[in-house]
Amino acid sequence: FHKLQTMISEKTKAYKIELKALMGAKETILKYRPRLAISLYHKNEDILTIPQYILSLHSNYKLFVRNYDPMGVDTVLYAI
Repeated sequence: FHKLQTMISEKTKAYKIELKALMGAKETILKYRPRLAISLYHKNEDILTIPQYILSLHSNYKLFVRNYDPMGVDTVLYAI
């Protein structure tokens, strides 16, 4: 299970294609419901579209947003 979480995390580190990466991992997310950490700062619309997409797959995910930089450059969505 840990390797699966690492795979999802690595996949979502792709610059500006976080949503596409999640869509590509749809079946894995549906089957295993891994914890996710996804960057939200590459595209403005990601702050809405990525959480909506994750919740459309599993409505029982709890979502948390954390900003690691005062300029908002390192904002991460956690789905657990």
